[in-house]
Amino acid sequence: MSTDATGVTLTHSDNTFDMFIATMAEMPEVGANAIEGYIPLFDYLTRKNLIKMKGSIGPYIPVVIMDKENPTIRWISGYDDANSTPADVLSEGKAQYGHLTGRIVTNREEQVKNASPQQLIDLVEKKHDQLKIGLRKELNAGIMSSDEADGRKITGLGRIMDPTATLHGLAPAKYDYWKPTQAFKTGTTKFSLATERGAGLRKLFRKQTTVAAGTAPDVVLMGEDLWDAHMNFVESKMQVSVGEVDKVSPSMMGDVMIEVNGRTFIYSEEIGAKEAWSLNFRDALELRAHKGTWFHQTPWKDITSKVQTIAQDNLTYLSLFCKNRRALGKIEFQ
Repeated sequence: MSTDATGVTLTHSDNTFDMFIATMAEMPEVGANAIEGYIPLFDYLTRKNLIKMKGSIGPYIPVVIMDKENPTIRWISGYDDANSTPADVLSEGKAQYGHLTGRIVTNREEQVKNASPQQLIDLVEKKHDQLKIGLRKELNAGIMSSDEADGRKITGLGRIMDPTATLHGLAPAKYDYWKPTQAFKTGTTKFSLATERGAGLRKLFRKQTTVAAGTAPDVVLMGEDLWDAHMNFVESKMQVSVGEVDKVSPSMMGDVMIEVNGRTFIYSEEIGAKEAWSLNFRDALELRAHKGTWFHQTPWKDITSKVQTIAQDNLTYLSLFCKNRRALGKIEFQ
């Protein structure tokens, strides 16, 4: 045990630290459920089991796309020769992983002032709550951001849904189909939110399903004005008897999320008030996570640069990437 000239303990090799570690061993890990219910889209992905957990990761995820037709396809007759012209039909983008981390820090002074096991648990639980709030906020910001993955942050939906933005290193200017599908009334004229909400959404879903070879959207994010208009329509058609009220999940009552005919609609304050993003997480988008680090808490360890201070890190590796950008849809009403 190390001490200075006054005999004051400089390290954690005493009963206080031993009790702290023993007490922390009884606490549960933060776990992935720390963020359920806070972000509607993440809650949807969790309930539908759409987060892909992988046992190993690399520096990036290859995104392979077909960008040319096979030139050998032709009608033939008799002794016609088959076309054997080779073709490079694939292009590859790269979706890098993001690394989200947070740290809980405590020092010997806090441990001494909270010397009983229950006091220590209360102290660290408050620190965990503080960390979880920060992780929720940052995860939501990352998923909804307009950032391209750079080896630190993940790619955000704002980037994926921008028809002019380069995604995974592939530029829409070069690959015309490498952009989300958009719906307009005619040309670039927008549908009216007041009178053409349904027609606009139907056209968007129809175009997505057609260009993406039958891949239909499963979840739609809506801005505030569009959400209110959509819910006014849905509520005018809903019929729930008194005996069925208790059977309806609060998340399906229209506050921020509702399922209609197998498709989930979610309110999103992060996008334009009259805008909708129509997404497909079954075939076109993937949120991939490393199960070995998924909101994992490391053991408590000394911070060598800080005297009498120990820390516990929380870490997760994940990537949001797009496999088929045309299967995603975007519409803005006027």
